[in-house]
Amino acid sequence: FVYPITANLVIRAPDNLFRPYASIGSGAYGWESRIKTSSNGGQLVSSGWNFGWITGIGVEYYLRPWVAFDVGVRYHLTNVPGAKAGIAGEKLRFITLWAGHYLRF
Repeated sequence: FVYPITANLVIRAPDNLFRPYASIGSGAYGWESRIKTSSNGGQLVSSGWNFGWITGIGVEYYLRPWVAFDVGVRYHLTNVPGAKAGIAGEKLRFITLWAGHYLRF
């Protein structure tokens, strides 16, 4: 499991029906690794926190001036203790697809 807690700076295009944006941020990335050690259900569990980075792009579609759908792609990068986390190398990189909606007040 990976659970990022980040703060982001977002640059948006001017108000319009479709509004593209780009973001960059950083913060704490918590992780937990479970490595299966035996066929009877035994596992090695380890966890930790590291500093990480996030960048992203997306587009907002405004149905009304205060209601929008948001679709975006985010790229995450953080350091983890490779073998302890069950991965090769010391960098954990992954991409997420975000989709949702929100209300502006």
